[in-house]
Amino acid sequence: MKLHNTVFAYGVIAKLFHWVMGLTIIGLLALGLIMTGLEKTPATFELYGIHKALGALVLMVVVARFLWRQITVVPA
Repeated sequence: MKLHNTVFAYGVIAKLFHWVMGLTIIGLLALGLIMTGLEKTPATFELYGIHKALGALVLMVVVARFLWRQITVVPA
């Protein structure tokens, strides 16, 4: 497998961005659904913090993915 994109296929870096973002978004959805049914306890507020941190991670990966797409070849 190639690290960078080629004219024929996406590279490992682009695939890694894709899967990290996808799995993190699925985790955010699951955590958000779980949090809606919980009572307001200190543990719940820790989950809010985790949810916010994962959201920030998704934002950073989106920005990195966009920059990566601008500097590499896009397969046909």
